[in-house]
Amino acid sequence: MKILLSLPTPSSSNNESSAPSFVACGLASAAFVHVNDTVFSLNLPADGDGKDKKPPVQCVDSFWKGDELLIAVVKFKTVGIFSISKASPASPPPSPVSTFTVPKKVSCCKFVSSPSLPLMLLVGDKAGDITAYGVDDVKKSRHVVGHTASMVTCLTTIQNLNGTTKQILSGDRDEKVRVTAFPNSYVLNGLLLGHTGFVSAVASNKEYCATASGDSSVRLWNTSKSTSEAEIKCWNVDSIAAVVAISEDNVVAFASDGANEVHIVSEKESEVVKVCADAAILGISFVTNNKLCVLTDDKDAYLKVFDLSGINVGGEAVEKINEKAKAADLENVQKTLIEGENANGGQEKTDSALVKHAKHHIVEKRVNDKGGNKKKNKKQKLEEDNE
Repeated sequence: MKILLSLPTPSSSNNESSAPSFVACGLASAAFVHVNDTVFSLNLPADGDGKDKKPPVQCVDSFWKGDELLIAVVKFKTVGIFSISKASPASPPPSPVSTFTVPKKVSCCKFVSSPSLPLMLLVGDKAGDITAYGVDDVKKSRHVVGHTASMVTCLTTIQNLNGTTKQILSGDRDEKVRVTAFPNSYVLNGLLLGHTGFVSAVASNKEYCATASGDSSVRLWNTSKSTSEAEIKCWNVDSIAAVVAISEDNVVAFASDGANEVHIVSEKESEVVKVCADAAILGISFVTNNKLCVLTDDKDAYLKVFDLSGINVGGEAVEKINEKAKAADLENVQKTLIEGENANGGQEKTDSALVKHAKHHIVEKRVNDKGGNKKKNKKQKLEEDNE
């Protein structure tokens, strides 16, 4: 699946409260970067094979290198890296500072850093390989991970406390996520096994990750133990869980392919709530624990930010979010749509709420008859048995 939305994590040298707001995203064959209230279009490199003059953006990623923001944009086999200075964000360069072409069609990309290596860009391809290219010198490349006889579908990383890369998480078409050490990528730390369909997306925080799959489910994983902590089923049994995001508090948000609603597992209420984006969702990412950025295919208002503070299930808060999302001009990603107190809750509470929710609220029995798909919960099944 395409990775079209990237919110860079501020580096240790950046003050999060004073740093400008940066969001990089891809929409159809165009790429944009939002700097506070200003939107810039990025001039993308031509298609590597020259067959398609306007190929779609396949993936984007962004990374703080000191006071310099690096943005990688990929089309087909061509990678372009842009640089924007924090000191003068109002005048980003119109063209990439470097471009290079890779041998295979790219499926995903991710910046990685290590004290012992220069800054590198990981590029996953549809042949099943992940290659690291030097940002300052793309000729310095090395093979990092191989998914034998499969296709790399998604890619993210687990960071150390100092912001360097600790692990690489790579999903593939064969239902698994590989947890690889970095920079010693020959060390396999584990495999996340449990999905019965291809892995379409993966998102992570400091210790946990969330995955979306073609088996119509989303899973929460403890990456240090390689164990599945919870499973969340999509409402439509035939849908594909296409995009996923996870906050630092392990609140999981996800959307199905082509859907206009984001489903959120609320740590506070241990229930699933929905917010409507009014257009097909292409990407989601948490700005903070309480703010969710959503990229849609609505060309007039493609970026929306939802404030999840004080959100409750089936209550007025969700209705207010949807109502204000329809009326507001949301190109400024710093806008808050509703006000509320910041939700509190620790790691232990979050995990137990998700596990409880997965066991008691989401996983339902589904049957298929001549009239179509029907969903039966345990209560309905018990009533039928009693009859």
